[in-house]
Amino acid sequence: MVVDEKVKNIMEWQEALASYSDDYFFEIVRIYLGAVRTPFNKQNVVKLISNVLRKDENKKILLSYLTEDDVKIISAVKIIPGCTAKKLYQFFNSESVYEKLANLEDRLIIYHVKSRQDDSILLKINPMLRDEINMYAGPGVLFKNAVHVQKDESLSLVSQEFIAALLSYVADHGDCFKNDGSLKKKSHAELSGIFGENRIPLIMVVFDALKNLSILYESDRGYEVDWKRMEEFSDRSFFDVLCYLCVSASVKFSRSNLIMYAELLKNILVKLSGCYYTSDEILQLGFLLKEGSGADNFTAGRFSSMMSRVFETSESSFQVMEMILEKALALGLIVRGKDLETDREVFSTAHQNIREGTECKVLNLTPAGGVNIMPGLNLKNLVRLVKFMQVLHFDTVCSFEINRHSVLRAFNSGFGVTNICELINAFSLYDIPQNLLLNLNEWHDSFSSTESYFGFILKVNDPQQRIQVEKNPVLENHILKILALGVYLFDFEDRSTAQAFIEKSGLEFIGELKTSARDNVQLVLQKLRENNISFSCEEGSEKNPDEESISYAEDFRRNLLSKLDSMELTDEQRDGLEDRIQRNLILTEEQLRAESVRLEIKEASAMDHTGKIHVIESAMANNDLLLISLRGNEKILGQIKSFNKKYDEASVRIYIEKLNVEQEIFIKNIMHVKRLRNPSVFVSQASGRW
Repeated sequence: MVVDEKVKNIMEWQEALASYSDDYFFEIVRIYLGAVRTPFNKQNVVKLISNVLRKDENKKILLSYLTEDDVKIISAVKIIPGCTAKKLYQFFNSESVYEKLANLEDRLIIYHVKSRQDDSILLKINPMLRDEINMYAGPGVLFKNAVHVQKDESLSLVSQEFIAALLSYVADHGDCFKNDGSLKKKSHAELSGIFGENRIPLIMVVFDALKNLSILYESDRGYEVDWKRMEEFSDRSFFDVLCYLCVSASVKFSRSNLIMYAELLKNILVKLSGCYYTSDEILQLGFLLKEGSGADNFTAGRFSSMMSRVFETSESSFQVMEMILEKALALGLIVRGKDLETDREVFSTAHQNIREGTECKVLNLTPAGGVNIMPGLNLKNLVRLVKFMQVLHFDTVCSFEINRHSVLRAFNSGFGVTNICELINAFSLYDIPQNLLLNLNEWHDSFSSTESYFGFILKVNDPQQRIQVEKNPVLENHILKILALGVYLFDFEDRSTAQAFIEKSGLEFIGELKTSARDNVQLVLQKLRENNISFSCEEGSEKNPDEESISYAEDFRRNLLSKLDSMELTDEQRDGLEDRIQRNLILTEEQLRAESVRLEIKEASAMDHTGKIHVIESAMANNDLLLISLRGNEKILGQIKSFNKKYDEASVRIYIEKLNVEQEIFIKNIMHVKRLRNPSVFVSQASGRW
């Protein structure tokens, strides 16, 4: 027998309801059914609660109660993969979500069930209400695309020529930074003259990114450019390059996290195309894309983790993404605008304006060595060109110079005259000027007249052993130059490679290396993938809570309060029933039963020391959360870890999830304390679901 999917879902909800802890289950029963006489069958009681939701009039009241905040939470539950209370809290980045979530479960709109894959408690929409709720809930509730936008045209997208020009400058001025990472006064003036004062903040962002990628590395002469690493990095789309720069400029990441956050940023930007959202909405969009990717280790590096603890901030991916989006705004990948209808600050993407570049003729040379580079060339070839050029001025057409200093720098990096001429001929509109060609050859002759080496050298004294080295099939192809009789310079790039080849050669008379150089760590960064999540930010929200339904709900509440006034109740019973009305729990007048009210203190204020103690003890017994208000309107939400009841020094130690810390709070300093049900522990231990 095939069971209908909706029936299966309803059965799951009924089982979940029956599995709640006894305290919470019977609280729901008292609200909707009143007192239940014993003996009773729990499954039959659940069916009676189900019957309440089957009545059209009750559904109408329930839907009319929906507020904008309700629909946002329901929408998030609907679209967040494997939604839990913690994910919901992270998505909205607000403690108030716990209280609103608990209220939605009291109203039977949302329920909790244990995951079949792990011990997590999943949030779901009640299948008995899903069809009606789906008319209200969807991504369109959470993401409000601004239609009429005044765009900020002051910032433009960083170009490939800009990055290449910066590399050229650092190659000649490696000592441009102070010890604290800021620019020296002279370097600041030079960079302002070349790029313009307004681009200094952008320059610092790119510098930080290149440092964290180890493309700029420190030496005894300041910072140097690892040209091989940069060429490898530029061998990908410029869109990918910019995403990597935004991420690496934000935090020092491990390689895996660098790739994950860069992919996340790329997918956010692609999803943003043609839309304008607020910064909070963009962060929420990123959260959805992260959850949909299945990656669960989006964390900062070890250093940033340490700093987050120093500054008492959470290591959440939200906060990391905030920093990354700031860098994307600085690099021009994200553009700012103003929603003319709501006056909100909104943002969109400029990735569609990225020019990837081609291999085209963009160089214009003068006989004196001046070079103008027009836009159009890709970053990889620009990097190869600026290795032998000195930047003079950055603009739409960039001005460089090929001089003795810049060419000697290229020779030192392994370039020869042939390499330089081939590159110029490949991208120049005209032949190389004869004067420049003569200068290149003259500078190379001068450079070659004396040679200094830095690398791996093998010295062999025994003539027989020299023959074994020179004729060894493993080593002979790696001998770069024989410097003198028995003195060999190898082409090994790092210590580990040299040692590996020497061991592989089988020449046991060669011992351990007696020198070392900077390890050239390979930059292995994959091309960024695009997420295949297909949801549209506009889908859903066919219907909004309108004035008619709001008015209907208000009229119904007034009738309930009027009915309450006509009943003979104690003050406690009246307060309890009125509280249920205000919390939108009453669907019919029959629910206004005096005997269904359970006297329970859930909050206490300043001078009520005994009341505060009682609230804390009750919360501790039920594993509830505490919402504590201190002087100065400071509010703290946390879970109790320990409670010291000693009267003079009574205190409670709570775990604050937002800060990821424990804090001890003295009862005398608490201005107000409220007990909130913990949505992560609603399922009964007895049923094995907690």
